[in-house]
Amino acid sequence: WVPDSDVVVAQNRNQLCVWYSINASDRVTLHEIKGDIEDIERSNGRTCVIVDEGVNMVEYELDEGLISFGTCLERHQYAKAIDLLEELPLTPETEAMWRTLADASMENFNLPVAERCYAVLGDISRSRYLHKVNSLIQDHAAEVGGEGIGYYMAQAKMSMLHKQFQRAEAILLDHNELDEALSMYQGLHKYEECIRLAERKNHPKLLHLKNFYCQWLLST
Repeated sequence: WVPDSDVVVAQNRNQLCVWYSINASDRVTLHEIKGDIEDIERSNGRTCVIVDEGVNMVEYELDEGLISFGTCLERHQYAKAIDLLEELPLTPETEAMWRTLADASMENFNLPVAERCYAVLGDISRSRYLHKVNSLIQDHAAEVGGEGIGYYMAQAKMSMLHKQFQRAEAILLDHNELDEALSMYQGLHKYEECIRLAERKNHPKLLHLKNFYCQWLLST
């Protein structure tokens, strides 16, 4: 391991192998070397692998920006992690890091960072969805104060994104948003779930929903 980081260095015969993102084991940076790895040194903003090539000790400098990225993740400094990655070209190594940052920011509900990550990764539909959720959070925060992260509608939208539809339904029903829950199932073409919920709640438009479902079945 590179000291104070999650970067791994190994040797495969005449190759120096560097994994800047241990979560992406298939993304490895290779350097041709002519000896054996002796040590790894970090000082003055530089990280070098020391290789004994017989006559001389040769330094192979690693990418400090990629190394610093792991430290940012550990400390949940996601904005700084974005700044680091945006300074680097999009390579297999940095793409893996963008994906790691996306996963970490989603897990910690840092949705603006996740939105940016998916845009870089080319997952435009997910990025646009997160943009809408972020706008929802910002509007709610502006209206009632606070950060808006706990806003139930945003929580429900994120549950939908993760395909946790019953959890989304429960969140909406807890806040008397029956019509929103029905609309969710309709938008997903989950009409049986929609009718089940409408029947359970004695919704006044139950017959209309059943007729619509029958027409949808005939048309498809």
